[in-house]
Amino acid sequence: MRGHDYGLRLRDQNVGGLHGRGALTTASKTEDCIDISAANVNLYVGFDLTGAGAGSTNVGINILSSAKNANVLINDSVDSFGTGIQVAAANAIVDGNFYTNDNVGNGIVINGASGSAIFDFDSNDNGGIGVAINKGSNVKVFDFDANDNTGTGVSLTKSSGSLVDDFEADTNSTDGLVLNGSSANNIIDCDTDSNTGNGMALSSSNGNTVSDCDANSNTGSGIALSGSNGNAISNGGIYEDKNYGIWLQASSKNVVDYNDAEGNTQAGIYIGCAADGGPTGAACSGIGNSDSNRVTVNYVGKDGVTAQKYGVAVDLGDSMNVISGGNLNSGPSPDTIDDYIDENPDCDKNVWFHNSGSTSSPGSCIPLL
Repeated sequence: MRGHDYGLRLRDQNVGGLHGRGALTTASKTEDCIDISAANVNLYVGFDLTGAGAGSTNVGINILSSAKNANVLINDSVDSFGTGIQVAAANAIVDGNFYTNDNVGNGIVINGASGSAIFDFDSNDNGGIGVAINKGSNVKVFDFDANDNTGTGVSLTKSSGSLVDDFEADTNSTDGLVLNGSSANNIIDCDTDSNTGNGMALSSSNGNTVSDCDANSNTGSGIALSGSNGNAISNGGIYEDKNYGIWLQASSKNVVDYNDAEGNTQAGIYIGCAADGGPTGAACSGIGNSDSNRVTVNYVGKDGVTAQKYGVAVDLGDSMNVISGGNLNSGPSPDTIDDYIDENPDCDKNVWFHNSGSTSSPGSCIPLL
């Protein structure tokens, strides 16, 4: 079927395997390669699926919402389609050490699926997002790379209860990972390095866990929260980001603990509203406060190349935050301005205690060990 327009429609369960020695190629830019609509389908794909490239809007493998419990094993690549793989079915499984690289749009899209799992794959060099989870619930995506995409590496939009684990989202042209309007998800064991935007960006997303993740050398911040409450960020390595290491903007009741936030340009951890250069000592018009956050037992010194301006900084108007157990490097290359700074007069209702470092500002309300 090489070079011909085609579309496989799998409407019966237990269809077995599709085998071939070479790529199965289509000239169609609009017709899906494989559509699965029946429940309980078992499919093995043992060859490359190659689309028509530029201008394509079709899907390589499309698991429709009616295809509950589909089990798809892929051992080769799905490339040059509008979207590589799309899953809308509940409890579908896609695995097999496969590739969704070089698609015109997104590599993998999960649309409204519940309980589905996709693992052991690469989704790199796509024209859109590497992995997009839209309105997904209790989805599991793990053991994968989403690098060098024109869009975000990994995106969760209006999704909840999902696990994204053991992955890289590096050198993407925007952010490494984005959560937008998503809650109660677990992001674990990841690298989000050298992205043109932020390593991770959480927007209007509450109650998520980010654990054991690195966010290094990003053009923006390592991990940036905006309007996001009740999240837990822990055990991360946040180094050499061009703006802030961890930034809480209009975000409250978050827990930030046991992270290394070193060598970032502006601050290791910043609680405030200034887009860059903070703290400014001025409130931002139209942007809410960051209150009642707990920032504990973080290392915010300098072991990297860049001497960040601040270890932990709290800007004017942000109150009832607790900052404790912080440690700084007081060696030959200390931070350049203030290890700790609180722009609120007398620290307002912020509580600082059991921190160590070489300087503090203002010293009257930030006690050091």
